[in-house]
Amino acid sequence: MTPTVHALIDQAWAQRYRDPSQLVALGEGIVAAAGDDAVAAGWGGWHQALGQLARGDGVAATAAAERAAAVFGSDAAGRACCAALDALPQVARGGAAQALAMLADDAALPALAGNPFARQFVLDARAMARQALEQWDAALRDRYAVLDAAHATACDGAVGHALAMLSSLQADLSNVDDALRLADVALAHCERGGAGTAWVIAAMNQLAALVSLNRCAEAVRRADDLLTQIHRLHANNLEPAYVLLAWALQRGGQSERAQALLDASVPHRRRGHWMEWTTVQAEIWLATGRSAEARALCERFIAERPLSTKTGSPDDWLQLHRAAAAACEAQGELSAALAHQRESQVLYETVVGRSARARRLTLEIEHDLDRERWMRERAQAEQARLDALNRALEAASLAKSRFLAA
Repeated sequence: MTPTVHALIDQAWAQRYRDPSQLVALGEGIVAAAGDDAVAAGWGGWHQALGQLARGDGVAATAAAERAAAVFGSDAAGRACCAALDALPQVARGGAAQALAMLADDAALPALAGNPFARQFVLDARAMARQALEQWDAALRDRYAVLDAAHATACDGAVGHALAMLSSLQADLSNVDDALRLADVALAHCERGGAGTAWVIAAMNQLAALVSLNRCAEAVRRADDLLTQIHRLHANNLEPAYVLLAWALQRGGQSERAQALLDASVPHRRRGHWMEWTTVQAEIWLATGRSAEARALCERFIAERPLSTKTGSPDDWLQLHRAAAAACEAQGELSAALAHQRESQVLYETVVGRSARARRLTLEIEHDLDRERWMRERAQAEQARLDALNRALEAASLAKSRFLAA
């Protein structure tokens, strides 16, 4: 692979985090520059597939991915990335188990060591599948492996994306302190690398963590900042963004503004963040003296979802039951309030347990990664020492030969 083609491929990897729709043209340029280099041509076609997906053209993306897979040959990184690209739609369609079976296992990952961008992509896909299957411990380990691979790319966009996704998982596991810490670092990398999508994810994680930690004044300031950046959000992200912004303002005592933002989420409803919307609406109505409506809204949502069909995180259900309890108490319905408080206590213990487990596992993973980095650095230093010694011995041998010849 020529230096020019190699540079184009690295440029394409970085572009994925900035504006993936531009990958179509970049991929075409890689294919044109590849010549007889099948692996380089494969990466060109593969990045074209990513670009077509970003543009919403699934047919063209499939065709480009099939062409890439056909020319990659025995290249392990290329084959693994093609499998990951095929697996991602499976996760989106609810086939996470099938997707996980398609992805590289730990025995295949060493073959990706020489291409950290490819390693990050494959591990990222595997983490998504494991999160969908609620294999939380394995998903967390994968997310840290994604971050380790991202650091090896030396690409701010890649690191920002890895940090943002890790922050999201920590938030899902109720480990809010680590979620906030990771989101703060992610935002800095995203700004430097121009990673727009990851910036949105990190910013939303940061705001949600501030609200969860009851740092309401900071949350309101951050919400005001984000409102000036709302144009940066994709249409699919507007509904949850408006709901989260409304929650931050409501917790900050600005019910009127919160209601306006919550109403603004409705026209952008795509996936239906009904639980989050219900909780925020109930809190707004409680703050404005409409406790009967708040109670009816919460209890209707709970009643329509039997225990066997309930989805959502324990923390989301905790917030909903707390709102319902407050609404019942405001009406003087103490027995109903007590029932919701009991549910809240059970959920609170679940949330605390999840958070503690995530924190312990995080410390363990970070310790293991630090040890691995130390061992790699020590091995590299030893290899550098041996190389220097060999060069010195070769120089001494050459000097001796010259002396004897003279």
